[in-house]
Amino acid sequence: MKNFPIQSERAASRKARAAPASWRFAWLLAAPHRLGFFAGALMMSVSALWWAALLFSQAMGHAPQMALAPTLAHALLMALSFTPLFISGFLFTAGPKWLGLGEVSARSLQPAVVLMLLGWLLTIIGFHWHTLLASAGVGLVTAGWTRLCLKFIALLRQSRMARLSLTPQRNTHSFG
Repeated sequence: MKNFPIQSERAASRKARAAPASWRFAWLLAAPHRLGFFAGALMMSVSALWWAALLFSQAMGHAPQMALAPTLAHALLMALSFTPLFISGFLFTAGPKWLGLGEVSARSLQPAVVLMLLGWLLTIIGFHWHTLLASAGVGLVTAGWTRLCLKFIALLRQSRMARLSLTPQRNTHSFG
């Protein structure tokens, strides 16, 4: 017969109220989705705050200097800044499982994600200063995204799962 330790209600209550472990940056590198989702949420927040500040300043009659049309800058930032980061977090967490491969280290994705974040920061500064600076920022983002795409292509090539045929197959079933 097994003995189970009995815990007083007071001790159980103290355990439940214990402070959670403090947040650490290293937790983002525990899994690819943590890094990608954090970076995506960060970019979504920065993009929304940038646009809100721009609208507020215009409403107050202090239109900031823009090197690029605000609507074009908004479209670029809102369409492409955070979505690829969320996609990369999901893709490098679920993708290896679907492909029958081992886990991908979030640390291996970190340089590309940091490159993308720095690129977007440079791009936002370039929106207000000079289009060449914004273009250089987009170039860094492109380099980061390309690096992630090449890494995923390498996973596809490593996979031993059944390959999907891209050529249409002739239907051999007849009904009748």
